[in-house]
Amino acid sequence: FAHERAPEAAVVLEEAYERSLALNGGAETLQSIYVLNDLVTARVTAGAAQPEELERTLRRLIAVSETLEKEEDSNRGALWVNLGRLYLQQGRWEEALTVCRRGLQVASKGKRRDT
Repeated sequence: FAHERAPEAAVVLEEAYERSLALNGGAETLQSIYVLNDLVTARVTAGAAQPEELERTLRRLIAVSETLEKEEDSNRGALWVNLGRLYLQQGRWEEALTVCRRGLQVASKGKRRDT
């Protein structure tokens, strides 16, 4: 997200997340967790959330995505890569390497190879 558009993106993504939940009776789906991932990233970029919030949310999303695992859905790897990016920004090199490798592993199980 471009820093100057992050607040606007967060508003739109919040609405998208709420609609996704409403369409699925309040249940998390892969779609809703991807939207929530983007929402929290936009909030951190806009300065409306702390990196710790992003880490907690990403870990929660990863846990949910594991329960919703679909072999053909390699977008889940992006959640791990986003967590790795956060760790890089914090200078947590070894943790970043570990979770990015996990993202690559998850992505390689699916059809997409560009995560």
